[in-house]
Amino acid sequence: VVSKILLLKIRSNIMKELSLHIYMSPFCSTCKNVISTIELLNKIIKNVNFTIINIHESISLASDNKVAAIPTTIIYKDKIETNRFVGAIQIKTIIEELLSDI
Repeated sequence: VVSKILLLKIRSNIMKELSLHIYMSPFCSTCKNVISTIELLNKIIKNVNFTIINIHESISLASDNKVAAIPTTIIYKDKIETNRFVGAIQIKTIIEELLSDI
């Protein structure tokens, strides 16, 4: 469960533009779990741009961003990559990373 205090901190303290991109495949079961987490966060946190990218539809974008495995989650602050995760990622880890980039 996401702490209400953490969410309030994210909502009120984001000063820079934050984006989270997840590269996935609809055939990947791990991707589906990560996407459900991202969709939940997207409903709760309005100051972060969440983008889900299907690697089969955006091959060149995945290649340009050096995505070698899926799911790959990349966090950007002011359009500069600040962190990258490959594989499953917990909601707590995502929130901690978003907070660290504030």
